Amino acid sequence: MENTYFQLYEKMHKVPGINQNFFQDAFAYLIPRPCTIQILRAYLPIIEIGAGKAYWAHLAVRQTTQHKDYDCYDFKPKPNTFYPVKGGTGEVVANYNTDWNLFVCSPDYETDQLSESLENFKGRFFIFAGDKERLDKYTLDLIDEKFNLWREMPLPKFNIKKDDFFRVYKRLDFDVNTTFDPIH
Repeated sequence: MENTYFQLYEKMHKVPGINQNFFQDAFAYLIPRPCTIQILRAYLPIIEIGAGKAYWAHLAVRQTTQHKDYDCYDFKPKPNTFYPVKGGTGEVVANYNTDWNLFVCSPDYETDQLSESLENFKGRFFIFAGDKERLDKYTLDLIDEKFNLWREMPLPKFNIKKDDFFRVYKRLDFDVNTTFDPIH
């Protein structure tokens, strides 16, 4: 599937004065690399928290029941949404069994959206796209107590200083062969 946002980024990210807000409003807050979408596909089924307009989900799957998207408590459907999104955050994660993995994309750093999701999450892999440096101590402690970093890669950015990464964490109590990799 074509990743229009990434293609536009490739052509325009060095243009002086480029307005990233325009692209964020049209697509997503973070720019998915083609390889990050392949990784998401490998970890289906996924519950996504912080879906926004669900651009990442749109690229990862086509109308499947293996990807459920939620965004904030006071969610109101956005125009031009790419994939169905429902209102809700961390509390909805408790409704999914251990077969489902958690994807949190650019959470609302001023709320407990991510920590509440992690507290309710029962699955094996937690996938995070965003700036880990903006997470509060409680959330960082939750991640350290429950997960090991499995893989990591930087995400593209326009002419701004921020450190957005795509990270996959494996639950500590998930006994897996060290050569296990759902991508291959």
